[in-house]
Amino acid sequence: MITQLSAAEAVELMRERGLRINPETLREGMMDRRYPFGECFKTSNGSVRCLVYKSLLLQWLDEREDAEA
Repeated sequence: MITQLSAAEAVELMRERGLRINPETLREGMMDRRYPFGECFKTSNGSVRCLVYKSLLLQWLDEREDAEA
């Protein structure tokens, strides 16, 4: 099963891990392909749609988390 998150749900997980981010910043970063854990695109009516893959986001966060001393 593939679990997808909205930008708001992804931001919530990212904030829980200590990142300071908002949904708009996440969307912009995904549009620029700075974040490799999902896809973001403009629809025909000009709105932005983001699909964040939970497993890839969690992996990305784990790779960047500080090791405890």
